[in-house]
Amino acid sequence: MTPEISRRPAVTPAPALEPEMGNPTPCMPRRFAPRASPHDGRSGHPLPDRVINEFEVAARVFAEGVFRTLLEVMDRRRAFAQLHPHLDPAIRESIQNRLTARRPSTSVAALRRVRVQAVSRGVAEAFGTFSRGNRVHAIAARITQDSDGRWLLSALALP
Repeated sequence: MTPEISRRPAVTPAPALEPEMGNPTPCMPRRFAPRASPHDGRSGHPLPDRVINEFEVAARVFAEGVFRTLLEVMDRRRAFAQLHPHLDPAIRESIQNRLTARRPSTSVAALRRVRVQAVSRGVAEAFGTFSRGNRVHAIAARITQDSDGRWLLSALALP
């Protein structure tokens, strides 16, 4: 003989474990003695405000523009001649060869984020991300400022 299984739900309301709102419980007494020193646990040295200098701002503006132009040239939405004046002669030919060897993409690349880190006087490294379709790719470059104040893309890492 098998025992009869009840068809009623076995879920019961949870017991009320929270205290009543109208009757607050007192705070627990302190277990430890107050600190002997005025130190409250935080570091005594506040974080320095990040100084954004004109060099980094100018480098970032250039990097955003040249990355956007480069992606448009790679997608064949712009002529290579528009990118030409911003390239160092050392990498100009390698980008030109890459353009001729690569077949055009079916999706459009969109620049997402650009960051710049100053390396030394007149030299900065720019890095960022761009999306093509539903994938995100990285881009990195070294940009240099010549004696006339003109920026040039002197090294490039592109997938």
